[in-house]
Amino acid sequence: MRIAHTIVLAGSLAGSWLPAHEALANGVTYVGETVDGQREGLWETYSASGVMISQGYFSNGLRHGRWTTYDSEGLPTAIGNYVEGMQEGIWSLFENGILKGRGNYRADNRHGVWESFDEEGRLQFRREYKDGKEDGIVEKFFPNGLLEYSHPTEGGAPSGLWVDFYDTGVIRIVGYERNFRRQGVWQFFYPSGQLEKRGVYEDYEETDDWEYFAPDGTLEKLISPQGDRDI
Repeated sequence: MRIAHTIVLAGSLAGSWLPAHEALANGVTYVGETVDGQREGLWETYSASGVMISQGYFSNGLRHGRWTTYDSEGLPTAIGNYVEGMQEGIWSLFENGILKGRGNYRADNRHGVWESFDEEGRLQFRREYKDGKEDGIVEKFFPNGLLEYSHPTEGGAPSGLWVDFYDTGVIRIVGYERNFRRQGVWQFFYPSGQLEKRGVYEDYEETDDWEYFAPDGTLEKLISPQGDRDI
């Protein structure tokens, strides 16, 4: 647990350096220095009970440098860097002191690869972002570490070839999706890897005849949008 302490700062000949100790009505306290009225250097924030809430650096009144925020137990919730007041570079996010997410920021927006983890620290999701929106591949993983699915996105919407897997690594579903609509040929497989059914979607509606196969690969039936057909 990090407890508030008194900071005594010496004056500076290069500019007007002043110690600052600001207390809000709710008991939250800010401790640091100002230069010519602007926050500068290390600043710390404490709760009414004296537990550190945040610690980081300012330059010309803007957050600039390493920053860490903490929960009510004094455990970190976020660690990363600011550049001229905006989040930049790799940030790590925590819950109860356990790493839950990690990824890159650019100009205060998620940009690049982000990973999230479960309570056991296992990789759960990997996503790609562009200027704050999902743009690229979204991957989800089984607890055993194998890929559960790989879904491409563009501008925050599904776009491209989707592949889902069984927890053995065998492909379960393959097809195309665009703007939340299934399009074109989709294939579904048994856990053995044998084709189970195959057909065409248009705006999420099944079109034409769909082929259904037995586990041994034998074509069992054709189903059209109007119902079963003899083969």
